Formats: sequence, structure tokens, C-alpha cells
Amino acid sequence: MTRIDGRTRAIRHRRLGALLAATVVALLSLAGTALAAPFNDDWASPQGVPLNVYWVQDNSTATVRSDELDQCGGSTGPVLDHSVWYRIPGTGGPITVGTTGPVDIVLAVYVDGDASDPANNLRCNYNSDGSGYTSITFNSVAGQRYLIQIGGCISSGCGASTGQLGHISLANDTRAFPETVGTGTATRANIYAGTDSGESLACSGATYKQTVWFRYSAPAVGRLTVTSSVLDGAVAVYPGPAPSPIGCAIGSAGSSPSGPRLSVNVAPGDYLIQVGTLSTGSANVFSLGVEFVENRDVDGDGETKDTDCNDANPAIHHGAVDIPGNGIDEDCSGADAPPDTDGDGIVDPADRCPTQNASRRDANHDGCLDLLSVSADTSLRAVPTGGGIRILSLTVTAPQGARVRVTCSRGCRTTTHTATRKGRATFPGLHNKALGSGTKVRIYITISGRIGRYFQYTITRGNFRKSRAQCLPPGSLKPRASCL
Repeated sequence: MTRIDGRTRAIRHRRLGALLAATVVALLSLAGTALAAPFNDDWASPQGVPLNVYWVQDNSTATVRSDELDQCGGSTGPVLDHSVWYRIPGTGGPITVGTTGPVDIVLAVYVDGDASDPANNLRCNYNSDGSGYTSITFNSVAGQRYLIQIGGCISSGCGASTGQLGHISLANDTRAFPETVGTGTATRANIYAGTDSGESLACSGATYKQTVWFRYSAPAVGRLTVTSSVLDGAVAVYPGPAPSPIGCAIGSAGSSPSGPRLSVNVAPGDYLIQVGTLSTGSANVFSLGVEFVENRDVDGDGETKDTDCNDANPAIHHGAVDIPGNGIDEDCSGADAPPDTDGDGIVDPADRCPTQNASRRDANHDGCLDLLSVSADTSLRAVPTGGGIRILSLTVTAPQGARVRVTCSRGCRTTTHTATRKGRATFPGLHNKALGSGTKVRIYITISGRIGRYFQYTITRGNFRKSRAQCLPPGSLKPRASCL
């Protein structure tokens, strides 16, 4: 990992430390707070602090316990006084504890526990140039807690030992150990941050540095927006382990200053957020904003995922045409439309003839072609008699070859003729035949494979009545009202 020289930081960040110190003093004065010994003056009662957050505290009234390790590097190292204590969690990755402030600082890191035991002291470091910038980087153990001791140097050659001490425990300096964040705004810092070897550091022709990393888990397909308050900053978003970002943005410190803002489309899953600065040594305390807006109509078909049965396919939604038998429920009805193999508009489960297109002749909509009907008619001429009529002629109009059968309920014999090529059949045997009242003359007209016709005349006193024509199913002489 590339690190920035501590002395360069001291020069670049002196104003940052002074500004933060002045701010804290002003706030304490406004609140009327008396500077008393801090509660974290003792390693047994440390202040728990979050990782990746810049923390400032005045150590003017802090003390050193009699059993406290107060000399860095053994008997030849600098002696500290006015120490304050903090506790941080381990992440399983590297953590850099770094300090700022106009004080000569002694810094030490311990395994949480008895800080009077030298075996628990991991490392110590100090500075004596008045900048307050010193740091320790160590590999932490996940689940292990650590104590941080920060105090002023009181050895010969040291300057001021009390004042506003700033520090950060930076744990997200590498991509391998990002800080998990949700939506909202969080105050973080990239003080003491460096860059990873091979890390992508270019955006829109600019190169950025001092990067810190965050992880965000997108719950659904939507739009992720990331912002940073650093004017000369940069942000980038990476999909999981991908080496290249899906988008990046840089801020502007020009006439209309603004921090970087980046919006990208995301699918459900983990995304890494990289935040950096464009200027070397320009470390910052910044506001990180994360916003997510779910896409409620992913396929853009006009129906939201609340009701769309497949929001990943624009051809599937309520009101879509469901293609029968393709195994896909295009109209979200709950099932695929059954097939219509012959394409006659009658689906196969209801089609009596699923391989026969009956659309041109299917009056009963059963999917089968209706049988052709014999087109026929009859004509009876007669004169009245005292008890009935006397037939002058009976003529049947029917297609050539039609078989015509005539029977009487009484008074005549059954007669059968075949229609001539002129489409007529006559019955000379009935000429001058007298039929009494109540007699029924029945006429059956049939052609093989077709629906036949049936007519009936009922004789009355001096007249006759022709009944409505009925049909004959193929091969049957039992008249019906319908033969479909």
C-alpha cells in the first residue's frame, strides 16, 4: 500500500487540525463546560469510538495512572503524560491509528485488557515536531478489541503536550476490508488513507488518491446514488469483485463548487464504493451520502412489479396477447392459454376436431365442420272433399340423386323415388288419392353423408297444414329440430 509521508501531512493538515481544535474549544465555551479529568483518563474505562471516524478530544486535564506504561520504546523512549484511552474493534484486516493536532504526541496500541502489562502492548510511536501527526498500522484480528493510548510528550526536546488531540482508526483503507453502509448520510474521513497496488484511480481524465472503501448491498433492481462533500473528491462504484467501476464522478471547486455525485443502475447484490481526493495530502472529513431508489417497472412495460407476473420481460403483463400452448403465461392470467392446433378459434380441450379448421362452417362452435344439409322443399296440390282432401299432385324439389320417401299414417302406401337430374321427384301414385281428416303425409329427403330434410302435411276437413321443416341426422329417419 502506498502511504503519504507524515511530514507532508503535517504541512498539508495543520490548518485542518487547528480549525477542528478551535471548533471544539468554541463549542465547549458556548456550552459552559468546565474542563475536568475526562472519563477515559484510565485504560480501565476507555472511550469506545467507531472506526473510520475522526475524533477530537482535549487532554489538558488528563493524567497518567501509576501503573500505566508511559514510555515509548522502553527506558530510552519519550515519556508521555496527559493520556486518554479509546477502544476499537478488530476487523481481520489492517487498521491505521493516526493522530493530528498542535501537540507532540505519543501513541500506543494494546490488546484490550490489562494495559499495565507490557505483553499487551503491540506498538508505539511518537512525534516531536509539533505537528501532532504520528501513526501506527497493525493487522487486527476479527472479534478482538484493542486499546488506543494517546498522550502528550513531556521528554526533553518535546514541545506542547496538551491541547486538542485528533485521531482516526482507519480500517477501510483497502478494498479487501470495506466498511458496510446503508442508505443515508454518514460522516467519515480519509485522513492517513493511501492506495492499493493496482487500484483504479482515474476518472474523467483526473487522477485521485487517498481512497477509502465502503460496501452497499442493493436489495433490488434500482438506481444507486453516491455523493461526497469533498470538493476536490472522487467517487466510484464497483459491482462486487469487478476490477473496473461501472461509473465514477469527480467534484468541482470552481465557480460553482460541489462534491462528486454519481448515479448508476444496479441489480440486487453487493457494490463497493470508492471515495478519494484529487490532491495529494488533501485528507478530509467528509459526508458520504448513499441513496437507493427501487425500479418498480424493470422491464418498462407499464406495469409495476406489484402486479406484473414477470417484471423482467416486457412481453409479459396483464393485457398482453397470450400465445396458446407455448408454455408462457403472457397475460398473467395464472396459466398459459391452451393451444388451438387447427387455428379455428376453438382451443383444443373444447375442440371435437382439433386438427380440422372448422371456422368456415361451425354454427355450433364445436370445432368440427358442420355437415352439409340437403336443400329441399315440397309442394302439395289438392281439392277439398267432404271428409278431407283429394291429392292432385305432390312434387319434391331436391338435389339430383336425393332419395325421397313418402308415407301416410293411413290411406296410402309407402313410396320411394330418387330426384331426377332436374332436381324433382313426383309421385303419380298419389294422384287423385283421397285422404281423410287427421291423416299425416310424411316426406323424408336424404343424401348419404348429409343432413336430410323432413316435411309433414296434416290433412284437415277440406284442407291441409304443412308443418315446419325438420332435419334428419345422417343415416336416421328420426326428425329433429336441430342436427348440428
